[in-house]
Amino acid sequence: MNPDCNILERIGATIRKLRKEKKLTQAELSSVCGVDRKFLSSIERGERNVSLITLCQITHALGKDFLSFANEVKANTQLHQ
Repeated sequence: MNPDCNILERIGATIRKLRKEKKLTQAELSSVCGVDRKFLSSIERGERNVSLITLCQITHALGKDFLSFANEVKANTQLHQ
């Protein structure tokens, strides 16, 4: 598997996990962070290569700073190896 695709899947899975922990729908999160709901959905599925700025907007809306989010993605990646 292409490692770049794998990281996109891990980022998306982490966003989905955090969103569900906050009991937010995709529509609610997209409204808060200013990202289209369909685009957010494709990010969560690991289908989109999201920009750093957009990723920061999403993580901020989830109450995480970027570094703690990146550490969570890394931890999730190590769990699935």
